[in-house]
Amino acid sequence: MHLDVSLITESQLGSRLNNAISCQRRGEFALLLSLLSADAGDMDQFQLDNDFNLTEKLHNKFEIPPQQALVDIIDEQHLPTNHGAVFLTQGIRAFHLANCLQPEALVARPDPTQTTQEVLDNCDLHTQQKYLGKREPQAVQVDLVDLLAQQRHWSQSIIAA
Repeated sequence: MHLDVSLITESQLGSRLNNAISCQRRGEFALLLSLLSADAGDMDQFQLDNDFNLTEKLHNKFEIPPQQALVDIIDEQHLPTNHGAVFLTQGIRAFHLANCLQPEALVARPDPTQTTQEVLDNCDLHTQQKYLGKREPQAVQVDLVDLLAQQRHWSQSIIAA
């Protein structure tokens, strides 16, 4: 079974989690818990206000230089920062100074979109939805008890055949 929606909080399950506990259905309880997001940042108590940008405040307060880019795209309009000539002509100390003033990307490649798609294909549903910008969770309307009974019936018919 492949779901296109993701469960973030227990409130999306309604009373189904409580019913599974009270009726001692361990399998359904374990399934419901496994469908929830494992990322603590998705949970309600860890949501930050969108208007409050803590990162910018800290960067300005402590005068932190811009963050070093991990990947830089090489194209005709934009040439990546390269301090190799500074290192060859002026040495290691000048290279460190130039890199602190204008950080150089760790990797420069022409087309990172293909690699990004390969990485996304190996991620779980929650990570894919975060990358694609789908943050609104939708309620899942699946009766798990009926689904499990139907799967048991199918497995018995397969065994009988």
